[in-house]
Amino acid sequence: MPLCLRVDKRLGQLALVKLREITLLNTSFRVQRLNDHLLIPILRQPSEDEVRFLRETGVNVQLAVADMPKARAQPSLPEALGGKVPTCLQNLVPHSVDVVGDIAVVEVAPQLWDYREVLGGAILAVNPRVQTVLAKVGAVGGVYRVRDLRVIAGVDRTETVHREYGCSFNVDLSKAYFSPRLGFEHNRVASQVAGSETVIDLFTGVGPFAIHIAKRLKTGKVYAIDVNPSAIAYLKKNIAVNHVEGRVVIVEGDARRVVEERLSGVAHRVIMNLPLEAFKFLDTACLALRNEGGIVHYYAFTSEAEPLGIVRENVVKAIRDTGRSSVEVLGSRVVKATAPHEHQVALDIKVA
Repeated sequence: MPLCLRVDKRLGQLALVKLREITLLNTSFRVQRLNDHLLIPILRQPSEDEVRFLRETGVNVQLAVADMPKARAQPSLPEALGGKVPTCLQNLVPHSVDVVGDIAVVEVAPQLWDYREVLGGAILAVNPRVQTVLAKVGAVGGVYRVRDLRVIAGVDRTETVHREYGCSFNVDLSKAYFSPRLGFEHNRVASQVAGSETVIDLFTGVGPFAIHIAKRLKTGKVYAIDVNPSAIAYLKKNIAVNHVEGRVVIVEGDARRVVEERLSGVAHRVIMNLPLEAFKFLDTACLALRNEGGIVHYYAFTSEAEPLGIVRENVVKAIRDTGRSSVEVLGSRVVKATAPHEHQVALDIKVA
């Protein structure tokens, strides 16, 4: 019988992410549910350092031994394609897809476009929970942060429900931005928030940061701002689904104008998840913070060889230029690769 980790089901996704990071997850067996807990198979007894790492990231280590069913072997994407793509194009087959709820979103190289339906069918074959495959057509853009998408396999729809860390998010991917790769960030930032804080989420979308935070608040509030009416409509639904009514204040409109007219000087914490343009709103974030300061969570894209260094330098200077007396970068990390030699980075900045 395999060794496994017994964790609260609300921490299951976090535990899986962290176990993969330290190569401790045993993928030969399936995760099992036991009442309000999950049994997650692991390869071996964790070391003291691994136990410390798991506990520091919020995963309590409770070891158990259980009789667990073996995982069904799934074919790889190249295997599922079964030679239907010419050999000269096989190096362009994507190595990964983004899965939002039961929808897979994939980047299809122009040379593979004529084989998009074959590729979509293969993605369905290797992802049993996926019902729809969407191909990206162009980049995220425009005021509403959306991209063109085309159904290439499965059910003809763009709406789904995505679940992460105990939260559920309704979203139509053709009408509002959502990235499943930011699940860890949503939880990481929320875990830093005190129960009485006032938080401003400048570009909330369908509310992943706002709702994760609201679930942890006791007397505080999150002001969730977005200019996209479709995102706001889904945000309202997500607030109800996650039972955080009264802790999230919805504000539809331009973030700069909203802060200037209603929310200057009120925030303990500001979230700036608009990587393409967040730099232009640093003055707005500083205006939103209380006079004594607070924390800014800043996200950006960069193609620099040293992705964190240049971003830190530019952001610190821009905040100082607003007249703030003290700027300290508490932490920085590469969130994800977005293209060859391009990354999304995150900075946690203490401003006074």
